[in-house]
Amino acid sequence: MSPLSCPPQISEQEPLGPRTYFRIGGSAEYFTEPDSFESLTESVDWATSNSLQIQVLGAGSNLLVDDLGVDGLTISLRELSNSIAVNGTSITVGSGFMLPALAKTAASNKLSGVEFCIGIPGTVGGGLCSNAGISSEASLASVVSAVSVLDGTQLKLVEKTDIDWNYRNTSLASDNVIIVDAHLQLRTAARETIELEMRKLLSARKATQPTAEPNAGSIFKNPPGDFAGRLIDAAGGKTLETENARVSLMHANFITHNGRATSSEILYLMNESQNLVRNSFGIILEPEIKWWGTSKTPEIFTVNSG
Repeated sequence: MSPLSCPPQISEQEPLGPRTYFRIGGSAEYFTEPDSFESLTESVDWATSNSLQIQVLGAGSNLLVDDLGVDGLTISLRELSNSIAVNGTSITVGSGFMLPALAKTAASNKLSGVEFCIGIPGTVGGGLCSNAGISSEASLASVVSAVSVLDGTQLKLVEKTDIDWNYRNTSLASDNVIIVDAHLQLRTAARETIELEMRKLLSARKATQPTAEPNAGSIFKNPPGDFAGRLIDAAGGKTLETENARVSLMHANFITHNGRATSSEILYLMNESQNLVRNSFGIILEPEIKWWGTSKTPEIFTVNSG
């Protein structure tokens, strides 16, 4: 197949590893970080007309990229959709805006409801796809009123009631749309109270999660009524390691590495962790992180928990 002629805003073979929290993975076949809505729609139209798959890259947390890279067009909205506007108790925030920055902006305006975002290293767009949060009461589903999306090349407003909100997943992730911004409804509170809660959340995160080493956050979703980390630990998973990566000794639902690990090493540790828990407790852990690759999707990412 002959190389495609790209619009000027699209580059080829852009390394994705440095753009992810895991710091692992090959290159995007095509990549763009548009600085205007026109550039975004032109890029989407180009990819569609050339039958290319499209994926949107947020902060790169909760993501494992294949060492062989990713086919199609990868779009980053960190530049285009990186604004925030406060109007009373309402906030409109771009999909490329970081969740911790959202929490801080809300706090500075004495608005409560997104304190939980302070410890989630992702973008608003990624958070909307996964219904980011720390509980059913403290999640994006509890504060979103509507979401603006690009459907093809048309901008649409999707009401909260038209979105399926589930544990670590929403219908926005599978609707073949690009999230542009979110409209949030918060409540007023004392700034000191909000900031105290955020400090408590950050302190708890630092004490229980390996934040100093490359990782993608929680590897598996928590099964109903239990915790993936507890199950992996109880099954002996903290002994699992490869040459460059290992199951974290601090939290068994995290995988860390020394900066030289490959995606195959991470997949090995995921499979071994899943097998230990299945054999010990009869529970199949389902990945919370996502897989991007050119090769066949690994089986662990295609099997639902049971």
